[in-house]
Amino acid sequence: MYNFTSYFAPFIKSFITFKTNLNYSSESYNWVLQKLDTFVNYNFATAISLNEELVKSFITIEEKKLKQNGLRAELICVRVFAKYLRFIGEKAYLIPMELIPKRQQYTPHLYTDKELNLLFTAMDNMPEEIDRSNITIPVLFRLMYCCAMRPGEPIRLLREDINLETGSLFIKNTKRHSNRVITLNSDLIKMCKIYDDIMGPRKMFFHCTYDTKVNSCWAASKLRTCWHRAGFGPRTTSPRPYDFRHTACSNIILNWLNEGKDIMVMLPYLQAHMGHKDLESTLYYVHMIPEKILIAKGIDWNRFNGLITKGDF
Repeated sequence: MYNFTSYFAPFIKSFITFKTNLNYSSESYNWVLQKLDTFVNYNFATAISLNEELVKSFITIEEKKLKQNGLRAELICVRVFAKYLRFIGEKAYLIPMELIPKRQQYTPHLYTDKELNLLFTAMDNMPEEIDRSNITIPVLFRLMYCCAMRPGEPIRLLREDINLETGSLFIKNTKRHSNRVITLNSDLIKMCKIYDDIMGPRKMFFHCTYDTKVNSCWAASKLRTCWHRAGFGPRTTSPRPYDFRHTACSNIILNWLNEGKDIMVMLPYLQAHMGHKDLESTLYYVHMIPEKILIAKGIDWNRFNGLITKGDF
C-alpha cells in the first residue's frame, strides 16, 4: 500500500476517509493523490499549502503525459481535494473550471471473437511474476467480461462478496452508489474456486501480491502488455478495460437477436444486470452494435429514436 509522506499526507488520508464514509470509492482519488504526493516531495518539499504555483506546475507536467480525459479526471480530483482543504480551514488554490478540459467522447472498442480468444490466450500464458499477475489477470478479466462488470467492480470485491457455493456475487457501492447481485455460471464458479484456493486467506478477492490489492492502473497496464503479446500492436494501441463491459453487453443483445427474442422486453433485465440507473443507459448499447443488424426485426428503431441520452454506462 502506498505511504503518503509529503506535508499533505495527513490531509490526503483524512480526505480519502471522508469520501469513503460518503460511499465513494477510494480508488477514485487514491491514484491521483499518490501522484500529487510524489510530485510535492520531489518539487515542492517545503510547501505548506496547495498554492497556485504548485498546482499549475503539477498540471504542466501531467499535460505532457495524459490524454484529454485522463487529465480532466486528475484535475477534477485535485480540485475536489482543494475544496476539502478549504473546508477544514487550510489554504488551497482551487483550479478554475475553465482550466479543466472538456470530456472527449470516446468511441468504445468492441472486441471481435478472434481478439478475445487471442487476448485471453495471452493472459493464460503470462510468465510467472512476483506480483502474481499471471494468476490474477486471467481470472480478473474473464470475470469482468463474462459478467459485464465495470472495471472497478471486480477490483473492489471482498472475498466475502462471492459465494463460491451458490455463485452469487454481491456488487456494492457502484458508480451510482447502489448495490446489485449477479449469478456466476458453473465455469466461472470453478475458475474462482481455483483462484481462491491458490490465493489463500485475505480480505480482498483479487490481489496482485500476497498482501496488496489490485488497483485499476495496475490492471490496465497488464491489459496493455497482453494486448501487445497477443500480436495486436504496441501497448499504446490497446483498448481500455471498460471495453470488455461494452463488448459483453453488445454480445448479449446480439445473442438475443439471434435467438429471436423481443429486445424491447429483454432490455429491462439487461438494465438490472448492468446496474444502470435508467433504461437510456442500456439503450446506448443497442446503438453500438454492428451496422449489419440495424435492419434486424427484433428492434423497433422508431421506438428507440430520441431515447438515447448521456447515461451512466
